[in-house]
Amino acid sequence: MKYNPDAYLEYPVLRPNSSDYPDGHLTTSLSRFPSDGNLDIELKFEIEEPAISKQIEKGDALCCAFLYSRTACYSEMLRSDKYGTIVSASVPLRYLTGRVELHPSVIAIDDLAINPKTVHPEYGQSTIPVNRHRQLAMDEPWYFAVGYVGTIESVFHLAQDDSATLQDWEFDFEADPNERYIVIRANPLTFSEFQNVRQRVELTKATVYLNALTTALAALDEILDDEGLSEGWAATVRAHLEKQNIQWPNSCSHGLAAQRLLQNPLAYLPEVPYSGE
Repeated sequence: MKYNPDAYLEYPVLRPNSSDYPDGHLTTSLSRFPSDGNLDIELKFEIEEPAISKQIEKGDALCCAFLYSRTACYSEMLRSDKYGTIVSASVPLRYLTGRVELHPSVIAIDDLAINPKTVHPEYGQSTIPVNRHRQLAMDEPWYFAVGYVGTIESVFHLAQDDSATLQDWEFDFEADPNERYIVIRANPLTFSEFQNVRQRVELTKATVYLNALTTALAALDEILDDEGLSEGWAATVRAHLEKQNIQWPNSCSHGLAAQRLLQNPLAYLPEVPYSGE
């Protein structure tokens, strides 16, 4: 009898949100770096379940990861060395475009038997046979983007701030390089009315978005040497800096780089109606 109602296999699998191994855990950590036209990938497995780790130590199971790049119609299974818990690979970047998926897994490479000692009691007390090439464990998939760069405007996200700390027509900016967007926060009234104002693209670029991007560049400057940021607003901004040959931060300030990224938004100023004498 299967304990997990969502299970689809007749034997226990160590995976998220499952009680097949009540005290077992599998976590993975991913590092990736572009190098000489390739993407170097390192996926580390931390397996806290003796029924699985012992199979790897005996050489009867292998850590691996299924790599998918749907846009490029490319797939590959990356494998660790025998007895190892690190999957290392160098994949040509020409094979990877857009959204890339990496699914960590532990696979039986020979017929084997699972010791039931740490398995949920409803699987019984007898050893549990597993055929070769069947999955023993899995972790949540990893997702990242390769080779896709959106517009500069795509990095901004306007969010309503209900904390009552912002006055009308005040904006606060949140630029975490690890996040997908540069977040622009405004109180409920400003958030609502800005939906109409934002249609005046030249005005919003010269004011709110210019300030937000300047703040973001200051945050990015602090971690400029971090090559692990391959997605989100930081990757997009870096790509556009390179594409437009903007020599930042060596030859221009955060504010000037932001203006050039937004295609000189302050050129809009002469068009602003002047009510003075």
